[in-house]
Amino acid sequence: MIIACLAITTMLATCGKTNDNGDDGVSSGKIDSRIIGEWGVTTGSTPTRYTYRFNADGTFFMVRAASTMTTAKFYTSNGVVYLQNVVTTYREDSTPLADKKSEYSFGTDQNGEYMLIAVFSTSEGIPDSNPVYRFRK
Repeated sequence: MIIACLAITTMLATCGKTNDNGDDGVSSGKIDSRIIGEWGVTTGSTPTRYTYRFNADGTFFMVRAASTMTTAKFYTSNGVVYLQNVVTTYREDSTPLADKKSEYSFGTDQNGEYMLIAVFSTSEGIPDSNPVYRFRK
């Protein structure tokens, strides 16, 4: 468990870097700049933590309960985020998944800023969440 947590921490720390050719999806207009950053939510009666990391270069990283990691490329259009080339890794096994998408929006409540977005499934046979959840920075 300690090794998995260390690996996840290392990946989250390096996910903020742009790719080798310096592409920046925000400046190209393919990414809504408000989505950039690390967002998290805890859901369910058996609490499960989800952490999303959206980077300006269009890379996406998700950690589910410190055990499952998902990577993808993303872009946004008209309040929808699209994930492509989705790969989920659990322990040593990597599984490609179908492309995903979710509507998203932003708001503020007594606890601060949030983003409403689906919890993306890490299994091919399980749909993404409906309803959406309040992810916070």
